[in-house]
Amino acid sequence: MLADYRTATGERRSVLLPDASVLHLNTRSAVDLAFDSRQRGVMLRSGEIAIDTSHSGNEGGRPFIVHTPDGSLRALGTSFIVRRLDEGGTRLTVTRFAVATRPASCSPQPQIACAQERIVRQGETVRLHDGVVGLPAPADGNADAWKDGMLVVENQPLGAVVEEIARYHHGYLQVTPEAARLRVSGTLPLGDSHAALLALSAAVPVEVSTTARWWSTVRLRREHK
Repeated sequence: MLADYRTATGERRSVLLPDASVLHLNTRSAVDLAFDSRQRGVMLRSGEIAIDTSHSGNEGGRPFIVHTPDGSLRALGTSFIVRRLDEGGTRLTVTRFAVATRPASCSPQPQIACAQERIVRQGETVRLHDGVVGLPAPADGNADAWKDGMLVVENQPLGAVVEEIARYHHGYLQVTPEAARLRVSGTLPLGDSHAALLALSAAVPVEVSTTARWWSTVRLRREHK
């Protein structure tokens, strides 16, 4: 996939944008930029990004807008995370100030009215999907830990944790249904998926088996079956 900026599996990258905002790309992400005298635009093509905008969200009359197939997200002097979801849709998490969200059926330009516009505030998360901006819900307070190379989980199902680690893992990673139901808490390194799996096996009664070079399975230890 051609893009202005992209990351490979397990790679993270930070980019200083022309307006001094900072764009953080998580693993397997791709974006295009559209910066000119009228706009500051980022098109999220795949993966996940975090934005730390400079100054106000409308610097010099130029709104800072993240565009996705599900809608647009306009910064209101803010920091926020945008992720394209494997199951469909886009998830917005606001970590500072607020973001104005609009479904794809509305113009992203703030001067054009949109009855479906919703303001999402610090500590909230929403999903945009099927032409609808969902209702805000409390956000995970550690949602941006990946910027520091960490995955922080609190009483999460192991299946969900392994699914997240798989985004950074070279090869196929799966978890058995019995192991997936275990609950786990901890801080895991994202820069080394094997080290993250080793930390999991020390926290809960699981083991990781590799049947081929690129195929790994997380399962219950035999004595716990």
